[in-house]
Amino acid sequence: MTWLICPICGSDQVAKVATDPNLYLCKSCKKKIKKNQLKKL
Repeated sequence: MTWLICPICGSDQVAKVATDPNLYLCKSCKKKIKKNQLKKL
């Protein structure tokens, strides 16, 4: 199992993003991005 960190805030509480299988974000950053639509980071 690979330990991933959120590329935005560095949190290790990440989950796979449904719209992008290669992207892992923590819940708080995921919420922020959802508001701004998921554009390429």
